[in-house]
Amino acid sequence: MRDVAVGRHGLGMALTLTAAGLLLSGGGSRLAALSERRLPSLRRYTPYATVLTALAVLTVGISLTVRSLLTL
Repeated sequence: MRDVAVGRHGLGMALTLTAAGLLLSGGGSRLAALSERRLPSLRRYTPYATVLTALAVLTVGISLTVRSLLTL
């Protein structure tokens, strides 16, 4: 029974992190629009916003996975 709960929790966490990544990666276009109008110095970073967001979500997911595996 415990294994099923752990599996459900892991699946829920994976879905949550995936949804957060998809939502945040859409922020790149908003950041680009903002940089065009208000913050011209951010213009050079906007192409990397999606990649940086994906790396942040991936890092959190891997760290949570490693942490949960260490407690088993």
